[in-house]
Amino acid sequence: MKKSIGILTWHKTINHGAILQAYALQELLKSYGYSVIELDYDRETKKYNYTKIDRIKTVFKKLNINKIKIKMNQHVFLKIKKEKFDSFRKKYLNVGKYYYDDSNNIDVAIIGSDMVFDFFEGYNPFMYGKDVKANRIISYAACFGYTTIDSFKNYNKKDEIIALLNSMHAISYRDDNTGEILNKCCGVNGKKVIDPVLLYGFPQEKEKWNHNKWNKVKYILIYSYSYNMNSYSEVKKIKLFAKENNLKIISVGYDHPWCDEIVNADPCEFVELFSNATYIVTDTFHGTIFSLIFNKQFSVTIRDNAFKVLDILNDLNINPKLDMNIYEKLNDLKMKPLDYSKINCLIEKYRKDSLSFLKENIENNK
Repeated sequence: MKKSIGILTWHKTINHGAILQAYALQELLKSYGYSVIELDYDRETKKYNYTKIDRIKTVFKKLNINKIKIKMNQHVFLKIKKEKFDSFRKKYLNVGKYYYDDSNNIDVAIIGSDMVFDFFEGYNPFMYGKDVKANRIISYAACFGYTTIDSFKNYNKKDEIIALLNSMHAISYRDDNTGEILNKCCGVNGKKVIDPVLLYGFPQEKEKWNHNKWNKVKYILIYSYSYNMNSYSEVKKIKLFAKENNLKIISVGYDHPWCDEIVNADPCEFVELFSNATYIVTDTFHGTIFSLIFNKQFSVTIRDNAFKVLDILNDLNINPKLDMNIYEKLNDLKMKPLDYSKINCLIEKYRKDSLSFLKENIENNK
């Protein structure tokens, strides 16, 4: 009899990458005959070392007139976005009871993927396995996020985190920064694996969620948070390339008024937009991952998420060309497209390794 699995990850987050990586791991495990649920949770969001001075600084930052305008314009946009995510979650995610509820009858709890080990956005000990009801607890593609070795060593909850991580049955991680923290600070030798989105690949959804709306349009897809990708120089260069190549500019998931069209997409349409794009411009991890699985020509801007984005690009031998601006990168891709014959061979290798970790540690009865 196949084992029952509970996935503990940030599936409630209103973020396309977060909800789709939860869906990807769920569907992958179901394809191997496992019974799968998403474990419910309540999240602590009190920021790490968030002092009164930090709060005052945050208030003053929000007084910026441009940010106030953006916030006001986004109110309705975010309301609709939340409704779409709630609808997707209800239709596509099999959400069970809380992680501490025995009635879930879980054989194996899988913590991850995403930044489940991060404590900067709130300390949530259940993400290290505390009080999780399962016969076996493992992590898959877990990430410490913006945590560094120094910040971990100075964190007042580090001893509890170390003890909880060492009590897990197996640990895998998504990026080298997380691997170093696990090894140097926690005494854990984990296994590096790939994000569930890259592991799953969305083979059926590419067709199943395609409604023949976006395959008739040639466009550059912009996937970036609302407060990014708005500088005059970035916008000017993207618009110049679009004009020269007769391409529409479409923003997905976030409000970028400078784009030709803004699509408040649910996760299904998000996948459809990525799979049909002519070019993609992003500065996010999952924007990069979805570009890769659909073999797209994409330009990635590295911001404070370098620990995630550069990590996967390096593993796949892709040069991010940090010395070029967006216009130069897009023109370079036009002249010398990414060679996906080599990239896909590496992805398949990592898929086999990652899948081997999952199967071995789900079936292990020790």
